[in-house]
Amino acid sequence: MHKSIFEALYYGKINPSERKVRSTPEKGNIECKIQALKSYFHKELSAEDYERIEKLETLYTEYHDCENVNLFAHGFTVGALLMLEVSAGLEGVINE
Repeated sequence: MHKSIFEALYYGKINPSERKVRSTPEKGNIECKIQALKSYFHKELSAEDYERIEKLETLYTEYHDCENVNLFAHGFTVGALLMLEVSAGLEGVINE
């Protein structure tokens, strides 16, 4: 039985934060470069300096997470407004 997107969201069948993560060659290449640089710095830096680099990485991640939440909320809002506008336009078509 087909359920509407609203029902699926309401009943928890869809969680926007849960999605399949698709791997791409570009993403894999970036991950390899990150690991290579982390390995290099781990070997070259003192334990204290490497810990600072890890803290910096954590701060970057936290910052990007905040930005991604903001971007998600904005995109969701734009989508909802678009849906309202489309629904308003369809009202005349349905009632004719």
